[in-house]
Amino acid sequence: MGCPRFLISLIALTGLSLSCSGVLAHAAIIEGVDATQEQFPEVFSMTHSENLPKLCTATLIDPRILITAAHCLPENETLPVSVSNALDGINPALKFTSSHTFRHPKFVATNENEVARTGYDVGIIILAEPIVGVVPTLLGSLQDRTQKDIAFNSGVTVAGYGGNKSVYQDMSTGTKRFATSRALEVSPKLFTTDGEYGALSHGDSGGPAYVINAAGIRKLVGVASGVPEMFRLYTSGRPSVSYYAGMREEVARWIRVRASSVLSTTPKVKISLSKRPVFTGLAGS
Repeated sequence: MGCPRFLISLIALTGLSLSCSGVLAHAAIIEGVDATQEQFPEVFSMTHSENLPKLCTATLIDPRILITAAHCLPENETLPVSVSNALDGINPALKFTSSHTFRHPKFVATNENEVARTGYDVGIIILAEPIVGVVPTLLGSLQDRTQKDIAFNSGVTVAGYGGNKSVYQDMSTGTKRFATSRALEVSPKLFTTDGEYGALSHGDSGGPAYVINAAGIRKLVGVASGVPEMFRLYTSGRPSVSYYAGMREEVARWIRVRASSVLSTTPKVKISLSKRPVFTGLAGS
């Protein structure tokens, strides 16, 4: 039995340890659209050998850095993970290998039911060699008023490698998919989206949530964290709410510092804010 819907806003805003039995499952774009080779080339599938999710999603934010969910990454920072931006995430023809992976230091994996609600389910993959021919995505933030308005009015575009059936546990495809989903609640560290369309499922964890402005420029404003079990059975098995760790300066700063400890230079990873008109006032006013 699902959790009463009146709890959705309360949990999303406060992060209280409310539970209707069950834990967070490793989050696919349900009811989404299959991507073409030209769409979302910066979105990659991710696999590794440790006993964690068998398939996750990651996004290129620098030629050698991908951002993903912390719960998708192995505890051993030097255990190699493989990524590919092929449409088939299960059997890709070409893979790239990591040299290091890092989980955000405030990520806590001891209580899976709380992972999605902390806003720190974020990690990075440092590649052994840079990826060429793919433009890294821009970073944004729903703390920016303009980007927040887009998320509420037009929705966020989400992408991932999960299943496509209206059942949360579906893992039938592992192909790159995308959809647009309406933002429900936004707090300083996380946000939620409506599961009626574009809900997360297995394989989508770590994938991007974008806002797209009128010029067609998209900015990554969140990282898919998952769906607590209380929200999974709403309509035909679709989750009623999906959770995302919000992109913000705190996270961007951590990425720069952590990545520079491995790379020879500090990566130019920063939040891109919306441009607003500047009013200087009239002379003598």
